[in-house]
Formats: sequence, C-alpha cells, structure tokens
Amino acid sequence: MFEVYLSKPGWETDAALKLPATDAQLLDALERARIVNERDIYSVTVYQCEKDYLPQFIPVSANLFELNLLAKRLTELDDWQRDCFEGLVMRESIETDYAPIKLERLINMTYGTDDCQIAYSVRNDRALGAFYLENGFYDEWLTGLSEEMIEMLDTEKLGQRSRSDEGGVFTPGGYVIPGDIRQIYSSDNIPYPQKPDYVFALDIAKLPEADEENTQRSVTIRFPATDEEISAAFEELGTDDIEGCCFLRYESAIPQLSEAFGFLEDFYELNALAKTVAALEHENTRKFKAVLEAADCGSVQQAALIAARLDEYNLLYGAAGTQDAAALHLQRLLSRNEYEALCPHVNMHAYAHERLGEEMRLTSYGLLSRYDGGQIVAPKQEAPGMNMY
Repeated sequence: MFEVYLSKPGWETDAALKLPATDAQLLDALERARIVNERDIYSVTVYQCEKDYLPQFIPVSANLFELNLLAKRLTELDDWQRDCFEGLVMRESIETDYAPIKLERLINMTYGTDDCQIAYSVRNDRALGAFYLENGFYDEWLTGLSEEMIEMLDTEKLGQRSRSDEGGVFTPGGYVIPGDIRQIYSSDNIPYPQKPDYVFALDIAKLPEADEENTQRSVTIRFPATDEEISAAFEELGTDDIEGCCFLRYESAIPQLSEAFGFLEDFYELNALAKTVAALEHENTRKFKAVLEAADCGSVQQAALIAARLDEYNLLYGAAGTQDAAALHLQRLLSRNEYEALCPHVNMHAYAHERLGEEMRLTSYGLLSRYDGGQIVAPKQEAPGMNMY
C-alpha cells in the first residue's frame, strides 16, 4: 500500500520499507535506520502509494506504526470500500481546505465505509441530476409537471442542489455520499511492534490425493519448535512425517531469508537454523543479517554455516554511510592522535570507495569485515579435504 523511507537527522543512510509490514519488518527497518529507542527523532517519508491521492493528506510528522495500521486497514477493504474511503477523504479535505488529516482520523475513516453510498460513473453535477431524475429521486418534487416541462429542467442545478444537501463529493470512480465517521481507533493506543516469538513460521497441510484440491485446514509451526510440537502438528494433520505434507505459507523474521525456504526437504534444517538464530544475542543477530546481506546468501544451508561462524566477522554498527565507514576504518588503524591529525586532510568518500571491496562491505547494518581480512562471500558446504572458503 505504501512505500516509505525512514531517516534519522545527522545520518547518511535511510531505510526503505513497504507497508503494511510485520512487526519483524518494522523492527528491522528501525534498526537499519539507526533508530535504537523510542526517544530517537526520525522522519517517515511516503514516496509511493497505491492510492496516489492519499500521500498529500498524510501529515509530515506521521507515526510509523499508525501509518502501518492504516496500510493494514486499507488492504483489508474491498474495492467498493476503498472507493468509499476516497470519498470520505475528499469530503474531509474540502471542509479543511485540503489540509493534512490526522492518521487517527484516516484510520477511523476505514471503519466508516459501510455507511457510504456510491453512484459509479457519475462525476459531475449534470450527470448527478440526470441520474437522480431518471431513477425517480425527484418524483415527489415533480408531481403535476408534464413530461415536456420535466425535459426542460436544468439537471446541472438539480445535481448541484442534491450534492449540497447530501454533502456528497465527486471522485474518479463516481459520486460518493459519505457516512458518519465513528471513533473506533484512538491514537492513545498506538500499536507498537513486538519482537516475534519465532524465527520462521510455516503453514503446512496434509498432502492431497492425486490432483485433488487441498481443502484441508493447515497447521502453523513456529520455529524453533520442539520434537513434541512437530509431532503434535503431524498428528493433528493425520500424517506421520513431513513427507506427507505440503507447505502453504512461509514467513521469516530475518528479512534476508524471506525467500530462503522453498522445499519441505529443508524442514528440519530450517528448524535447526531457527534454534541457532534464536540463541544469538541481539548484536550477533544484527551481525548475522549483515553477513547474509553482504554475502548475498539465499539458502538455509549457507545461512546455517554463516550462523555457526559469526565470530569470524566484525560489524561496526555506527557506520551508516561511506563517510562513516571511512572514519571508523581509520580509527581502527590509527591512534587517536594520529586519526585527529590526519582526518581533516582525507577525502573520506574517496577513501571509503578505495577501501570498500571484497574484504570490507558497507551493509544496511554497518561496516562489515572479517577479522582475518578475507573476502566476504557466501560459504559453501565443505567437501572432503577442502576448506569452506
């Protein structure tokens, strides 16, 4: 629904995010934007929206979590309800001289669509008057008039009068009569994201017979899962093992692994990886994501190898741009006095681009390098007599 940038004053980087987003995606975007606590000041910029009329009415000081709730609500509406929502927004904008609308108000508009009415393809007063005239809306007014006199009526003025009385508005879809906007949501209860209680989530169902459509209900397994939890899921589905199942949905709390799972043959490896990731401290989870990004890792097996060897990597979270990367790299090489003496004479951008290569990567989570100075590449399964790199 929305694509936004999160940016923090004084930092070179920003974080792109698509809304609606899961709690894990929200928390990851905040981390990428170096927003570490609720006291940090940052801005949310909407740069793309499915409904192109909407961004102009979103306040500059929009709260990310409220904006995410609005996106969720809009995706839950059907086409008719979205047309009604547009009518509600247009009516509000006319009354407020096109001023931004509070997110609380916009969210509550999504609950007020059922009280609206729409006349599709009616986009001006003349068409509205003609539509009402043809459908008997004015019959009570026209009692006693001949057909000749009715044909002489000014349908534009009739439509204008009706629109004024009804508080209706024209939208690209048609004529909307807005309903009442009830207070369902309050900004006093902003839905803050919570760390998910899983690393991966998998919806599985029993494998259908032959070409039959799978109409059986699914079971959600949240990894890491115990053997007992996995067995209970199989029992609920009426199967003995994962070989008798198919998967319907896969979700990852690690964005870099959102496309990593595709075959149920990886089922138990995915659970083993989840156990490893769940045991990581927050800083190491951040480093894990940075290595996944830098190594362009997209498989469960490679991710497991990376997770097992995280102590070989160093991540400087403070680096959010090329200038930061250069400064932090120099600080590691020089004493404080040497750094302060040299720094004013160094083109930090040029230095960073010179140094950033296979042995050092500026990721969304900071400056990543290996302690041994080696290249940052996706590891591969060890072959007999061979090293992993």
